[in-house]
Amino acid sequence: MNARRKVALGAAVPFLLVGCVLLVMGAFSKTEFEREHGAALKDNPWGVELTLQIANGQRQFHPGDTLRFREFYTAKSPRMWQLEVLEDGNDADAANLAFISNGSATIRQPYSTVRTASNKWRFVTLDTDPLRVPYFNQNAEWHSITLPREPGRYQIYVQTHRLVLRKGGGLDPSTHIGYPLTSELIDIEIIG
Repeated sequence: MNARRKVALGAAVPFLLVGCVLLVMGAFSKTEFEREHGAALKDNPWGVELTLQIANGQRQFHPGDTLRFREFYTAKSPRMWQLEVLEDGNDADAANLAFISNGSATIRQPYSTVRTASNKWRFVTLDTDPLRVPYFNQNAEWHSITLPREPGRYQIYVQTHRLVLRKGGGLDPSTHIGYPLTSELIDIEIIG
């Protein structure tokens, strides 16, 4: 190796070491909850997104408050996916889960409607325009979860199983619980 290459390599090594240290620090800076959320997001089907809208855009709550939210579903590939939209105690509705964490403890809370199980289903084809759940023609305007009683900063995401792959001109009737679909993280604060 000639002298110029040795000098160039010697000058590059500190930058490479600093880059590696920053990369490792970044990997460990996330909480376990954030890592679990990231892994769940990776399982989302390509091009399908679930976003949340909190009622009134509220970000501060009191201990034990009810957080009301809507889900919005979109798909980059129009007419490829369908969404089960009824909230009637069916299997897809019963599989809804909200994950709430303050960074050290995680609460898993179902947010399905409390009704007798039924065989009612209604599938709507997803498109690039957001589809709201609770669905447009239902009486319920919002989903809701009960927040923890301990003040602090919290992150929340939800996971549903309403998403099904559209097969040709219809739906595979044997599919009752669809693909898991995870929302983005939202940050809130519970103040005492």
